[in-house]
This record gives sequence, structure tokens and C-alpha cells, in this order.
Amino acid sequence: MKKAQRVTLFIAQAGLLTTALLAWTGCNSQLTGNEGNLTFQYAADDDVNNFNKPVAVGAKLDVKVLEVGNNRSATLTAASTSDPNVLDVASFAGDTMVLEGKGAGNTLVEVAATTSGGTAVTDSVNMSAAVPDVLKLRHTCTEGDRALYLVGQELAFIGFDMERSNGQPVIGYGYYPVSAEPAEGATVITEGHKDQIFIRLSLSDTKGDVTLKSDIDTATLSMGLVQEGDIDGIDINENSPAFQILVGNVNYPHFWPTVGGTRICQGALGSSLTAETSTPDICDVRAVGDDQPESGYVGESQFVRIEGKAFGTCEFTVTFAGANGGQGLTESFTASIGDFPDDNDGQSGEEDTTGGDSTASTGG
Repeated sequence: MKKAQRVTLFIAQAGLLTTALLAWTGCNSQLTGNEGNLTFQYAADDDVNNFNKPVAVGAKLDVKVLEVGNNRSATLTAASTSDPNVLDVASFAGDTMVLEGKGAGNTLVEVAATTSGGTAVTDSVNMSAAVPDVLKLRHTCTEGDRALYLVGQELAFIGFDMERSNGQPVIGYGYYPVSAEPAEGATVITEGHKDQIFIRLSLSDTKGDVTLKSDIDTATLSMGLVQEGDIDGIDINENSPAFQILVGNVNYPHFWPTVGGTRICQGALGSSLTAETSTPDICDVRAVGDDQPESGYVGESQFVRIEGKAFGTCEFTVTFAGANGGQGLTESFTASIGDFPDDNDGQSGEEDTTGGDSTASTGG
């Protein structure tokens, strides 16, 4: 079934990524210890420059110890806290200790370690734990409070942040204070990962509405579970900016399937997505399939590869074969292909495998 809708798309070399869709880029918070012998460091995505963020009661945090000045790993020989009822050392090995939030308060974390040169040193750092007051939940494909997901999805990602009432981030992994209603609609996955960016869910095989409810405040997030055959629309990522793609360049626009105008987040539809062009002299167009670009997206796979071949208008279609009860859905798009000299800032012939601005990040 071909839907009579035409959307003009101008593809560029930057800007495809949005903050809500970005994966964690590996930033760290760190602080030199009280004795000046070691640097304490942990992975962070919130308020990166501030080391003194409380660990959530019930959560864990991996803290590394590094040599001051060169950031080489030091080998821990002992680790403890002055008040294990606030933060307890669950384990330590190599350069990393695992702290666990036990109760609200402040404590001193004390370590002994051996440097890469064989010198025995000690150091300490003040840390705290807190019960979060606020939970923020978000979908990865929309800023709205409702999005759709495919039934039976084994791994769905919901963005989250924990905070104190004053807005201070509360950090750690393994503590994900949400419940699904109905309970069988979604199961929180707590084992096998250390995610501080996303709550990971396993979704029901049954269609219907699911509400995620915070266990610590009144926050909620609405999810609708749908089947592939329910798809009745195609929505292009609005962050594909209004610029031309250069002749010889490659870019990867991203598309969301929709039902009733609402996006399906992270819908891995595989070979159901196809794309082709009616102007092969102007552009080459195909669905990316399993060879996904390094885009920074979380769980998304609906990318189309477009290569500019000559000046003009690239006309192409995007099809979801399983949509409309299996009848399929096709929509038409156009891309403006620019004709520029070969010495155009060295860009001609380059391939943008990020699908967007590689400098975009969540901080750090």
C-alpha cells in the first residue's frame, strides 16, 4: 500500500543526533584524594565536573584509583569506609572498588594501593549517600510522555535521572525505582549491566498500554505496546537539518515507524525496511540493514544510506513491508544533492558514518 504523502528532506553532514537519543559517551568525574597521592574517578553523565554527588541508597558505584599526574592505574590492597552504614565497600580488585549505598549520610572512603612503580601509598576521599527525591523518565524517540514499542521487545531503553529535591544528581547503578502497571506489561532488568543512563525493560508479548510509575515520587511515563502490522505512518527524524548533501558524500537519515501519528521507539524491524530511488543517476539509496552506522542512537536501526552522485533532486521511497496488517506502507521523499568542486574543503567523497555531528555528546 502506497501512502500519498511527499516530504522534502535536505540531508547534511551534521545534527542528526539529539540529546535524548545519545548513548553514554564515557565521561568521568574525578577528584584528587585528601592526601594528594591518588585520583578517585567514576563514570558520570550528570554534572561531570562535580565529584561530590551522592550515591543512591540501594545503588552501587564503581570507583577507580589512579596515580596523580599520569592517571595510570594503581592496584588496591585495601579499601574501607569510616561508616559502612552509609557507604560500604562491596568488593575491590585491581584499580576498582565497588561502593554500595546503605543509608543517607557522609563518610570517609579510605584506600591503600601500590603504584605502577611499586610504591605503597594511602589516600582517602569524602563521599556521601542519599535517598533520591525525584525521578525523571524519558523516551528516546520523543520529548513527549507517550511513545510506542513493539510487543515482545527483549530490551527496551527508558532514559532516567535521579535527583535530590534541590536538583542535585543522585548516582549509581542497580537501583531502578520504577514499577510497571500492569505488572506483566514490562519487567525491569537489573542484572547483567551497570547502566546509569537507561532503565532496561523486557516487554510483554501482549498489545496494550503500560504505565511506568516512579517508586519515589509521582512521575509516570506512558508506553503503548503494538505489533508491526499496526504501523500506518513513517516519521523522519526532525534533526536531519536543512542542508545539501555534497556529490560523492554519503549520509544516513533516520526514520521512525508510527501508529496513529505516535512514534515507535527502538523498533528493530530488520529486513522489513527497504528503500529505493527512482533517480539512480542522481543518487544511490538503500536501507542499511544490519550494517548500522555508528550513530550514537540507542536501540534504533531504521537508517537509510544515501550517496550523492550528481547535481539534482534525489527521489526515493521508504517502505515498511510489514505495516498495515502486512500490506506494507511506502512513502516518498526527496533529497537535494549539491554539485561542488572536488576541492570543496576536502569533503567530496567522504562518508559520514556517524549519521550526524560527531562532536555532539552528553558532556565530558
